Amino acid sequence: MIKAIHHWKGHAWTVSATALELIDRDPRMGAKRWSTSFVDQDRGCIDLGGWLHRNGSSILVVLLHGLGGCSSDLYVRQAARKVLDAG
Repeated sequence: MIKAIHHWKGHAWTVSATALELIDRDPRMGAKRWSTSFVDQDRGCIDLGGWLHRNGSSILVVLLHGLGGCSSDLYVRQAARKVLDAG
């Protein structure tokens, strides 16, 4: 029984984070979507994209998600919220 609970624990984190992403409606997170691409001579075409928040600050903050993640993942939005809260 303990092994079964431990096995599903990781899946619970995945499912709960996805559910929270769907109901997270913080209006500050409605930034402008951007994307670009460039060609690297070793890797070929590389696409970049994310969300751009402009709040009048002269400071640039770049948040990077982990492998397999994306810019709309809950932990990225939570980090962005902390940055926005700090001004």
